[in-house]
Amino acid sequence: MSRIKGAIDKKPRKKRTRYAGKLIKKRRRSGKLVKYVSTRSKGDPIKIWFWKVEPMLKSSYKNFHKRIRKYMRRKTYLPVLRMDVSPEDLSTKENVARLCIDNLWAGHWLLKTFSHAKNKFHVTNRAVAEIIITDSPTGLRAKVFPSYKSRGLYRYWFWRES
Repeated sequence: MSRIKGAIDKKPRKKRTRYAGKLIKKRRRSGKLVKYVSTRSKGDPIKIWFWKVEPMLKSSYKNFHKRIRKYMRRKTYLPVLRMDVSPEDLSTKENVARLCIDNLWAGHWLLKTFSHAKNKFHVTNRAVAEIIITDSPTGLRAKVFPSYKSRGLYRYWFWRES
C-alpha cells in the first residue's frame, strides 16, 4: 500500500516471505534454476475431455440477480466424456472431426485438455477447440474451430495446420 511522502508508520510493515522467499532461497542455494524434465514421451496418450454446451433453462436463469442477468451468457457447460487419445488423433482438424463423430452425437461441444496450472490441484482444463456436430441425410458432420483464446491446439507439438 502506498503512503504519503514523509508519513511515519505506526508499526513496522510486514514483508511477504511465504511464496517469494521460497523461490529466492532456491535460486541462491543452487545458483541457477533447475530445468524441468518431462517424464512423458512423444507417443504417450493425451488426456482430453468433451463438455456439452447447452442453453440455460429459464428457471436457472431466474436464480441469478436481475442486475447480473443482462451481462451473463445463457449457456451451461456439462462434462460428458473423458478419454485418452493418441497425439495423431488430434494432429489435424480432420482427425479431430473424425474422433468426435465416432464418440459423440449431434450438438455443440467443447474439447478440453489438461494443463499444468499453478493452483492447488496442480492441473486445470482448458478449452482448446469448439466442435459443432450436425445431423445430415448422409450422416453426422463435424466442424472444428480451434480456440484462439487459449491458443487452442496450436500450442501442442503434434498439431499440423491443415
